[in-house]
Amino acid sequence: MLRGIGKTFGGLIFCTFLVGSVFIASLIELTEYNNLKTVATDLFSKQLTENITTEEIRQMHSLLLLQCADKETIELSLGEKNVTLDCSKLRGIEAEDIIPFIATAAFDEIYYEEYECEFIQCLQKEEGLMVLASAHANNFFKSIQNFVLIGTIIGAVILFVSIKNWSGRLTGFGTLLIFTGIPYFFLGFFKGFIPAEVATVASPLVNQIMSSLSTKLLIIFIVGVILAISGYFLKYLSRKKTKKK
Repeated sequence: MLRGIGKTFGGLIFCTFLVGSVFIASLIELTEYNNLKTVATDLFSKQLTENITTEEIRQMHSLLLLQCADKETIELSLGEKNVTLDCSKLRGIEAEDIIPFIATAAFDEIYYEEYECEFIQCLQKEEGLMVLASAHANNFFKSIQNFVLIGTIIGAVILFVSIKNWSGRLTGFGTLLIFTGIPYFFLGFFKGFIPAEVATVASPLVNQIMSSLSTKLLIIFIVGVILAISGYFLKYLSRKKTKKK
């Protein structure tokens, strides 16, 4: 009876925290500076160049260089946000690179913004979604990653000691990993539920997190299949040896 409870309880904990580990790992990967910067700067650059000509870009470059005379930094107003531009870096770029330069500076302002609120509290504020594109979010996901991993290990240990033999353990873990990895085959279907207006704007972010999840879930599914097959094969060999005796 205790073994049965252990299998159910351990399996539930193991699966729940394993799924959590996959999502947290993907969110950490997504909110890393370099990964988020690539997506965000492309998006900012498209928005900045939407209603501006090549000649206007050149004029902007010249004007910014003029403002940088005898200054280390200058402030550029983008909507409701002021972006700090490093004049020493600005002097080293050509006019055609000014938009990506501004986009990178704007992203850095957003990513490294200091928040006085805790991550969950920040999300509840009116402008809370901006915190998702910040180092604050990345640090939060990293801070809970160890707890989720510990939960996965605890579930695995409970399940391990609740199963009597190695064939049962391999089969049990394999089955749970297969079950956990099955969503890999439905990620494309879930993507269809994202509202069109959100998908259009956040398409690069959606594609990146979907790609990250797909890779991790596929690995879990393949490992599960290997373990399950190994368990059944080991069980078959055990039965064969027993018959010979």
